[in-house]
Amino acid sequence: MATGNFVPTELSVVGIAKQASIGTAVTSTNFFRLTGIKPQPNVPYLPDNSFQGDMAKVHDLLQGPTSASFEMDGSLYADEIGWPLASLLGDLTVTGTQDPFTTTFSLLNSTQGQTKSYTITDWNGADGSQYVDCKANELALAYTADGLITYNSKWDGITVTSTTQPTASFGSTHAAPAWKNTVSINSLVGPLVHDLSLSIKRTNIPVPAMQSTSAQPVAAIFNAGDIDYTGSATLVYDTTNGNTIYGYYKSGTIIPLVVDFNTSETNTHEVKFTSTQTIITQATLQRASANYVELAIQFEGVANTTDVGASAGRSPVKATTKSQITSGTYA
Repeated sequence: MATGNFVPTELSVVGIAKQASIGTAVTSTNFFRLTGIKPQPNVPYLPDNSFQGDMAKVHDLLQGPTSASFEMDGSLYADEIGWPLASLLGDLTVTGTQDPFTTTFSLLNSTQGQTKSYTITDWNGADGSQYVDCKANELALAYTADGLITYNSKWDGITVTSTTQPTASFGSTHAAPAWKNTVSINSLVGPLVHDLSLSIKRTNIPVPAMQSTSAQPVAAIFNAGDIDYTGSATLVYDTTNGNTIYGYYKSGTIIPLVVDFNTSETNTHEVKFTSTQTIITQATLQRASANYVELAIQFEGVANTTDVGASAGRSPVKATTKSQITSGTYA
C-alpha cells in the first residue's frame, strides 16, 4: 500500500559551478530559479545475442559507456542565463567594478575551441545528485508580448554521483517581461513584435574510451564546431517598416539584428543578442478576417569577424549580459 510520502516539486533545487578539472565534482556557487527540471542518467545496455542452443535472442545485457543529460526550464534572469551562454560559446570577458557587471560572450576559437566543464547539482526534495563534466548543447529563448521571457537549456555530462542537500541562495534580479524587449532589424527599432524565439545549438559528442576502471562513463564531452544561431518572430506589418523588412527577405540582404531584453526593476540588468550578419531565411505575410496584416519571419546568424571576443576568428552571435555576476564566476 502506498505510504503517501510524496515529494513536492517545489522543494527542488538546482545549482551549478565551474570545475577546476575534468572528473572532479564541485559544490554549487550559484542557483537557478526554474519551472521545469529533467535530469537523465544515460545507461545503454549491450545485448549478448550469441547462439546458446535455444531460440532466445538476448542471453545477457551488459552496461555500455554511460553518460548523462540535464534539461532545465525557467524565466529569463540576467544573472542566470550566463551559465548556458558561457558553456555554449566559451569566449567571455567581464568588465565593471560593481553591479551591474558586463559580461560579453562569443564563440571560443582558441584552445581547440573547447569550453569549460560544469557540475550541476540537483536536489529533488528528497535526494541529491551531481551531474559532473556538463557542457550545454542548446539554449532556446521565447516570448509572447504579454508574458515573461522564458528559456530552455540542455546539457550533456559524463557521470552522476550522489550528494547531500545543497545550501541554496538565489539572486535578487527580477525576471524579464517581454514588453521591455527591443528588437532592432537593420537599425529599424520601430517594428511591433508579437512573439519571438532565439536558439543557440551546438553538438556535444560523448567520447567513449577504454579506461581500465570499474566504472564505465564516457571519457569526455567534445564540443563540435557546428554552432548555430537561429530565430523567428511575428511582426505587425505596418506602413512604416513592414515592406522594408519584407524586402530584406526577398533581396537576400545581410543585415544586423539585435534583440535586447531588459529586466523589470530598472534598465540596469539586461541580456542582449547581437548578430551583425543576419539573413532572413523565411518571410510569410499572414492575413485573416477582422485582423491586421502580420509578417512571420525566420532568421539565421552568419559567422562574422565583428561578433567575436578575445579569441578572434568568427562568430555568428555575440551575447552581452549586465548582471550581478562577478569576474571569474563562469570561467
